[in-house]
Amino acid sequence: MKSYLAGRQIFGAIGIAALAVSLYASKDILRYVDFHEGAIVSFESERSSIAVELVGDQSNGGIYLIQSGASVRDLFEKAGLCFADRFEEACLTTGLSPGDRVTVDKTCGVINVGKMSSSKRLALGMPIDLNNATREDLLLVPGIGPKTASKVLGLRAKTGCFQNIDVLKNIDGLGGESFFRIKEYLFVDRASCS
Repeated sequence: MKSYLAGRQIFGAIGIAALAVSLYASKDILRYVDFHEGAIVSFESERSSIAVELVGDQSNGGIYLIQSGASVRDLFEKAGLCFADRFEEACLTTGLSPGDRVTVDKTCGVINVGKMSSSKRLALGMPIDLNNATREDLLLVPGIGPKTASKVLGLRAKTGCFQNIDVLKNIDGLGGESFFRIKEYLFVDRASCS
């Protein structure tokens, strides 16, 4: 029985390793591909790019890499949207940050800038905000299971918000190596503490 389980574990480990190699290879290949016309993801090989999601325009919605410091107008140009004249100048000049989600309603002339979902941020290699993460968000982080997620949320409820990520070291089961495995997936937005 033990050899059967060991064989299955080895087979599973090989499968996971193959999947990881495939994902990393795909990421590197996609980095040099530029998608247009209804792109889901648009990549350029710019070192100072940020990932921003565009929603509301069905033909050009998706995730785009744009130059750091870009505005909503720059995103519209990248996406090939030519109805910028329907929006107020103040909306078009709004600066964008990594992981922003720009929602466009061209019929009402409204632009809303929010944040991408945690699952999309993690898929793009971007950390999620510990002060706004839900239980489901935390469960997406490798190394955080249901018990640990509950402990993190309990500590956040007790303290009001996290001032820094190092507070997680105080949670039973998240010290030492466990902390270092998960810290790259999380950050603290101090603005959410005000």
